Amino acid sequence: MDFIKLFNEVAKVAKPTHTDLNITNPDEPLKEVLDSLDNLMIGIFLCDIYGIPEEIGKTCKATTVNEYLNFVNVYKTKDPESIEKAVESIK
Repeated sequence: MDFIKLFNEVAKVAKPTHTDLNITNPDEPLKEVLDSLDNLMIGIFLCDIYGIPEEIGKTCKATTVNEYLNFVNVYKTKDPESIEKAVESIK
């Protein structure tokens, strides 16, 4: 699954005004395009999508898409079937 595409779609759910958000560089600092609340909501949604317990999710301090991907790969307990189903599960 294309994690950066999933990330962009989750960001749009977290803050619907991000309709033009299209992060292409997974190492780009997220603070350049998202505020801290947006980043927190994206983290919560990604934890839900990947079955990461809330206690562990609270420890995530990701500042780039790649850091989120690394975090998810370490702690996930499930994988989404598709980007569409993952996004639908958090709406």
